[in-house]
Amino acid sequence: MGIVVDTCIFAQTERAGVFPVLEEFKDDIYISSITVSELLVGAHRANTTERRTKRKVFVDAILTEIPILDFTAQLAKIHAEICAALLNKG
Repeated sequence: MGIVVDTCIFAQTERAGVFPVLEEFKDDIYISSITVSELLVGAHRANTTERRTKRKVFVDAILTEIPILDFTAQLAKIHAEICAALLNKG
């Protein structure tokens, strides 16, 4: 069992430059294929070449260290149910 880390956590980590903090948990964390895509969109949309390069290096580091979980149709269904339930709660 482990923890699936979402885009916002990686984005905050990249901005703060604290990726080594995740090293402590690297055997217990995973990233979804959708999160990989979202991080790469952020890299491609960077407003400077320097920022784009920095973000791509960051994503590459993540991809070499953290296992990627495929986001399947079954997972999408489960996600939709959980999301709808949470939204209905308010």
